[in-house]
Amino acid sequence: MRDPDQLRTLYESILEPSFPPSELESLGSLTSRMLDGKVTIYAVESEEGRLAVAVTEPLSPSSAVLLSYFATRADQRGRGVGSDLYRNVLSSVREPGRPSMVLAEVERPDRHPGDGEHGDLTARLRFYGRHGARVLDLPYFQPAIADGGERVYGMLLLALWFHPAGLSADGARLTEAGGIGPAVDSILGGESTVAKDDAAAVALRESARVGGGVRLLAVEDYAQVAVARGPEAGAR
Repeated sequence: MRDPDQLRTLYESILEPSFPPSELESLGSLTSRMLDGKVTIYAVESEEGRLAVAVTEPLSPSSAVLLSYFATRADQRGRGVGSDLYRNVLSSVREPGRPSMVLAEVERPDRHPGDGEHGDLTARLRFYGRHGARVLDLPYFQPAIADGGERVYGMLLLALWFHPAGLSADGARLTEAGGIGPAVDSILGGESTVAKDDAAAVALRESARVGGGVRLLAVEDYAQVAVARGPEAGAR
């Protein structure tokens, strides 16, 4: 998708109802990055209108790709629309010479309200798990998405897909050769932006480079992952 008007419709009808403001990039920013080719936007449309949307971006200079946003319109959930889009997006980004891994950020069901306002968090995890995603054993948080914004703690980083060459011999860990360290650096904005007294960022970066590699867990075992904690008031 390259049309700003179409993106506005998708944003207002699908993205805004699916994500809290602290996790959702502004329409203006997303539109600008779409036009600059910094994100790729996929959508499913039918006679019923726009049904689902996905947004991907390369985590340059690493070789990973982030599925920044993925959502299905509320009245279309459970009908296979999201699964079809998900498979097509992963197929698209896994072209020859493309990523070492595909990642996604999701809220921990044990750290965020379960009122369903933005969708069922446990069902979201199960969806990814059915499609082969694994949870990375990292104390993850989502960096602020805009200047002056706040981090979102109580998050998980999922490996939706990874190149087999990046796995440990027993298949239980993603090794440094798989590129998770540089991918985390890219998400954090580069080493120069992380202060030494930024405990949460330092812990995340160090965990991404732990000897032997980062554990890969089944989505139902996510509670084994340490929770990132920060100094901000109300951080979970």
